Amino acid sequence: MEQIRLAEMYMYENKLAIAQSVLKNILLADPLHSRANELLAYVLDAQGQKDLAIHHLIKAGESPDASYQALYSLGSHFLAEQKYLQAIRFLQQALKKNGDFFEGLHDLGLAYVGLK
Repeated sequence: MEQIRLAEMYMYENKLAIAQSVLKNILLADPLHSRANELLAYVLDAQGQKDLAIHHLIKAGESPDASYQALYSLGSHFLAEQKYLQAIRFLQQALKKNGDFFEGLHDLGLAYVGLK
């Protein structure tokens, strides 16, 4: 999708307000657009709006089209919040989608340790 590539370009150039505007337009047409929600979450997080960022990341992560990065980010967030069951759920999904990767396996191990 051309608008997604445009938003990614603005993010790369650190023009976050413009990227945010593009992403909001995408979400007006399709509120459940996984990639737009994921990218908007990253923009909002960079702007210090963590709660709203997590809201959009959850929307992205609940989609069957969610990227493994979005799922891993959610897992890491829940791990940091000591919400181990939620962390495990998203980290397992990230690993299933992308195959084994060090960070995912590491954080999954930490989540299981947190459960004791």
